Amino acid sequence: PSTVAILPATNDGRELGDGQSSQSSTSSPRHPVTRRDSYIYERIGGETNDPIICNVLYDFTPENDDELALRAGERVVVDRQVSEDWWEGHVLGTDFEGLFPTNYIELLKT
Repeated sequence: PSTVAILPATNDGRELGDGQSSQSSTSSPRHPVTRRDSYIYERIGGETNDPIICNVLYDFTPENDDELALRAGERVVVDRQVSEDWWEGHVLGTDFEGLFPTNYIELLKT
């Protein structure tokens, strides 16, 4: 079994994958695919080796330390399904990870 560390996430001054801070970026951030992203498969994907990637539809401000802050337009890699309403994952190209509500995202076809 895999163990996933939950790190608190914040939007304040967060560095994006292209070196811009979240406060100064008005366009959709570009996130490089990290080594971590390439290994997120089979924990949820079943027989496929493709990671499950979601597009964030709405900003989400966490209310608890184990929740992931999201911004519309970001991409999130799903690490595991906690329940029908909550998944665990990380923002593509970053180490920011935690729980997020499924009604704030849409699955991307891989």
